[in-house]
Amino acid sequence: MVILGSAVGLLIGAWINFQAGIIRGPPVDPPYPVLWPSAGMLGLSFLRLVIGLALLGIVRTVVKSSVRSALVNILTQTYELQTPFFVSTAS
Repeated sequence: MVILGSAVGLLIGAWINFQAGIIRGPPVDPPYPVLWPSAGMLGLSFLRLVIGLALLGIVRTVVKSSVRSALVNILTQTYELQTPFFVSTAS
């Protein structure tokens, strides 16, 4: 379902952009020239992948720690626990 939802969101976004005039059709008539990837294009694609994975890791770490802290605070206040059951006291 996630893949289907992502695909539908992508298609609807592209359709809205085309209807709004943000995306235009190709400037030349068919047949279109084939653009073979060069070494520079492959390098930039790899750089984009590495930057995306690094940002994904950073966001995951920040969100995971903040959600865990929020849950500890909520559960400690709600149930008046000394140490919540899912917090490890071992170092």
